[in-house]
Amino acid sequence: MSRAKNPLRISLLALVLSLSAGAAGSAQADQRTPTLLWPKESIAASQSTKALVIGHTGRAVKFAERALENAKGYDRVVALHNLCLGLLRQGEGARATPVCTEAQTTSVAYDMQTVVEANIGLTRKAFTPKTTNVAEAAR
Repeated sequence: MSRAKNPLRISLLALVLSLSAGAAGSAQADQRTPTLLWPKESIAASQSTKALVIGHTGRAVKFAERALENAKGYDRVVALHNLCLGLLRQGEGARATPVCTEAQTTSVAYDMQTVVEANIGLTRKAFTPKTTNVAEAAR
Protein backbone atom coordinates (compact mmCIF):
# COMPACT_ATOMS: atom_id res chain seq x y z
CA MET A 1 0.00 0.00 0.00
CA SER A 2 1.43 3.34 -1.06
CA ARG A 3 1.13 6.41 1.18
CA ALA A 4 0.94 9.91 -0.29
CA LYS A 5 3.49 12.33 1.10
CA ASN A 6 2.02 14.89 3.45
CA PRO A 7 3.70 18.30 2.83
CA LEU A 8 2.80 19.46 6.36
CA ARG A 9 4.47 16.43 7.92
CA ILE A 10 7.57 17.04 5.81
CA SER A 11 7.77 20.74 6.77
CA LEU A 12 7.31 19.89 10.46
CA LEU A 13 10.03 17.27 10.19
CA ALA A 14 12.31 19.90 8.65
CA LEU A 15 11.47 22.21 11.57
CA VAL A 16 12.30 19.53 14.13
CA LEU A 17 15.60 18.81 12.39
CA SER A 18 16.50 22.50 12.21
CA LEU A 19 15.65 22.96 15.90
CA SER A 20 17.88 20.04 16.86
CA ALA A 21 20.70 21.58 14.83
CA GLY A 22 20.22 24.90 16.57
CA ALA A 23 19.21 26.67 13.36
CA ALA A 24 15.94 28.06 14.74
CA GLY A 25 15.22 29.64 18.06
CA SER A 26 13.16 32.77 17.85
CA ALA A 27 10.21 33.97 15.84
CA GLN A 28 11.54 35.87 12.85
CA ALA A 29 9.77 37.88 10.18
CA ASP A 30 10.70 35.35 7.48
CA GLN A 31 9.70 32.31 9.54
CA ARG A 32 7.63 29.85 7.51
CA THR A 33 6.92 27.10 10.04
CA PRO A 34 5.57 27.38 13.58
CA THR A 35 7.97 27.31 16.52
CA LEU A 36 7.30 24.36 18.81
CA LEU A 37 6.18 25.16 22.34
CA TRP A 38 6.86 22.48 24.95
CA PRO A 39 5.19 22.52 28.38
CA LYS A 40 7.14 22.27 31.62
CA GLU A 41 4.93 19.77 33.48
CA SER A 42 1.70 18.88 31.65
CA ILE A 43 1.90 15.46 30.03
CA ALA A 44 -1.29 16.09 28.05
CA ALA A 45 0.07 19.39 26.68
CA SER A 46 3.29 17.60 25.73
CA GLN A 47 1.28 14.92 23.92
CA SER A 48 -0.60 17.69 22.13
CA THR A 49 2.66 19.25 20.89
CA LYS A 50 3.89 15.83 19.72
CA ALA A 51 0.63 15.22 17.87
CA LEU A 52 0.91 18.61 16.11
CA VAL A 53 4.46 17.74 15.02
CA ILE A 54 3.44 14.50 13.35
CA GLY A 55 0.26 15.92 11.82
CA HIS A 56 -2.29 14.18 14.05
CA THR A 57 -4.46 17.25 14.44
CA GLY A 58 -7.46 15.51 16.00
CA ARG A 59 -5.28 13.98 18.70
CA ALA A 60 -3.56 17.33 19.27
CA VAL A 61 -6.93 18.98 19.89
CA LYS A 62 -8.02 16.17 22.23
CA PHE A 63 -4.82 16.33 24.29
CA ALA A 64 -4.88 20.14 24.43
CA GLU A 65 -8.47 20.10 25.71
CA ARG A 66 -7.47 17.52 28.32
CA ALA A 67 -4.46 19.63 29.35
CA LEU A 68 -6.68 22.69 29.84
CA GLU A 69 -8.63 20.84 32.53
CA ASN A 70 -5.67 21.14 34.93
CA ALA A 71 -2.83 23.12 33.33
CA LYS A 72 -1.75 26.34 34.97
CA GLY A 73 0.64 29.13 34.03
CA TYR A 74 3.08 28.45 31.22
CA ASP A 75 1.61 25.00 30.51
CA ARG A 76 -1.85 26.55 30.11
CA VAL A 77 -0.46 28.94 27.48
CA VAL A 78 1.06 25.98 25.60
CA ALA A 79 -2.23 24.05 25.76
CA LEU A 80 -4.22 27.07 24.54
CA HIS A 81 -1.68 27.64 21.76
CA ASN A 82 -1.87 24.00 20.66
CA LEU A 83 -5.67 23.95 20.79
CA CYS A 84 -5.78 27.14 18.72
CA LEU A 85 -3.44 25.71 16.06
CA GLY A 86 -5.28 22.38 16.01
CA LEU A 87 -8.67 24.01 15.53
CA LEU A 88 -7.31 26.24 12.78
CA ARG A 89 -5.83 23.21 11.03
CA GLN A 90 -9.23 21.51 11.20
CA GLY A 91 -10.85 24.52 9.56
CA GLU A 92 -12.78 25.45 12.72
CA GLY A 93 -11.97 29.16 12.61
CA ALA A 94 -15.05 30.28 14.55
CA ARG A 95 -14.31 27.86 17.39
CA ALA A 96 -10.60 28.74 17.29
CA THR A 97 -11.02 32.53 17.55
CA PRO A 98 -11.72 32.78 21.32
CA VAL A 99 -9.08 30.15 22.09
CA CYS A 100 -6.48 31.96 19.97
CA THR A 101 -7.38 35.27 21.63
CA GLU A 102 -6.94 33.76 25.09
CA ALA A 103 -3.63 32.18 24.04
CA GLN A 104 -2.37 35.56 22.83
CA THR A 105 -3.58 37.39 25.93
CA THR A 106 -2.14 34.93 28.46
CA SER A 107 1.13 34.54 26.58
CA VAL A 108 2.12 38.11 27.47
CA ALA A 109 2.79 37.17 31.11
CA TYR A 110 5.34 34.57 29.96
CA ASP A 111 7.03 36.73 27.30
CA MET A 112 5.73 34.38 24.61
CA GLN A 113 3.41 36.74 22.76
CA THR A 114 5.64 37.17 19.69
CA VAL A 115 5.99 33.42 19.15
CA VAL A 116 2.32 32.66 19.85
CA GLU A 117 1.11 35.41 17.50
CA ALA A 118 3.54 34.35 14.75
CA ASN A 119 2.46 30.70 15.01
CA ILE A 120 -1.22 31.63 14.88
CA GLY A 121 -0.61 33.86 11.86
CA LEU A 122 1.36 31.18 10.02
CA THR A 123 -1.27 28.54 10.74
CA ARG A 124 -4.15 30.81 9.69
CA LYS A 125 -2.34 31.55 6.43
CA ALA A 126 -1.54 27.90 5.72
CA PHE A 127 -4.95 26.46 6.60
CA THR A 128 -7.40 29.16 5.52
CA PRO A 129 -9.01 28.19 2.22
CA LYS A 130 -8.11 30.51 -0.61
CA THR A 131 -11.11 32.31 -2.05
CA THR A 132 -11.36 33.09 -5.71
CA ASN A 133 -12.44 36.54 -6.77
CA VAL A 134 -15.24 35.78 -9.24
CA ALA A 135 -14.74 39.06 -11.13
CA GLU A 136 -11.01 38.34 -11.65
CA ALA A 137 -11.70 34.74 -12.66
CA ALA A 138 -14.15 35.94 -15.35
CA ARG A 139 -11.47 38.11 -17.05
